[in-house]
This record gives sequence, C-alpha cells and structure tokens, in this order.
Amino acid sequence: LPAGTIWKSPSGVTIRGTLVSAGVANNPVIFTSIKDDTSGGDTNGDGNTTSPSASDWTSLSFIQNRATSTLTYTTVRYGGGRSHPSQPYEGAVRISGASPEIRNSTIAYNGPIGMWMAHSTSTIIADSLIEEHRDATTDTFYGLFLTASSTPAISGTIFRNNEQNIFTDGTSTTTDGGGNVYQ
Repeated sequence: LPAGTIWKSPSGVTIRGTLVSAGVANNPVIFTSIKDDTSGGDTNGDGNTTSPSASDWTSLSFIQNRATSTLTYTTVRYGGGRSHPSQPYEGAVRISGASPEIRNSTIAYNGPIGMWMAHSTSTIIADSLIEEHRDATTDTFYGLFLTASSTPAISGTIFRNNEQNIFTDGTSTTTDGGGNVYQ
C-alpha cells in the first residue's frame, strides 16, 4: 500500500501472505472506521450524523504468513470489533502465527484490544505509539494483549492512556529493546 492510502470498511481484512504498508511521516497509510470523516472525508455520506468509535470495524489480521509483512508509518484506529457476537475480541491488529514488523506506526482508539498476538515469536514493534484504549465500561481495554507464547521485541514505543498497557499470559513476554515510555 503506498503512502496516503486510506482503507475504510465496516469489516476487516486478513493477510495470509505479505502486506507492505509503506506510509511516510507526513502521509501515513490509514486503516479506520467508515464513520471517520477526518481521513478521506465523509465516506458514508451522512455529514456529521455519526462519529467513529472503538470497535467500528473488526481487524487487520496477519494469519500464518510465511513471508514478512511490514507496517511503516501506518495508523490503525477505531477497530477491534468482533467478527461474530459469539467470537472473542482479538484486537484491531490481530497477529496469529505471524510476525510482522511495525515501525513508526500508531495503534489508537480501538477496543477493547489495540494489538492482539498469539504464537507470534519475532514481531518487532519500534518507534510507535499505542494509545487511548479505554472506555467508561467495566471491561478492561488493552494496548497490547499477548497470549500463546508470543514474544515481541518492543523499542522506542510510547504506551499512553490505555487502561492496561500490556497483558501477558503465563506463556508470553516482551523483549524490551529500550526507549519505551509508559504513561
């Protein structure tokens, strides 16, 4: 995806191969809600009747991809909804059996999980922002949720205004590359 690409949908997208999201600092690639008029204008044609909110769409999913995907200067916001009411929440960025590289990117305003990982052993998160995963309900919102032996390397990343910055189950951990900020 070239710089400036804006993807809006009420559903999600699943990557089983390679995705190269090649935004630049002043022109990121954006994955967002169809209700988000701040990117790409009033796509759903309702003026200011609707506003985007957490879980408006499902996820950007990386599933068992053998090749390396990269997100550079990519924003993912207002996602994290369930694909079906009986399914669990699995994050706006969902990584299962894959290990993408995420650099200079923003994961924000998703719910209840910004980024979810299972069986992800070499994901890199660097120089990014994971923020505003929170709401007024009794549910806990997470910036990063690690399960099933996930071990991402995180460096230079800011975690800001999340109800819980990072959750790890008993089998997962992070590798701290330094420079991370938890606010």
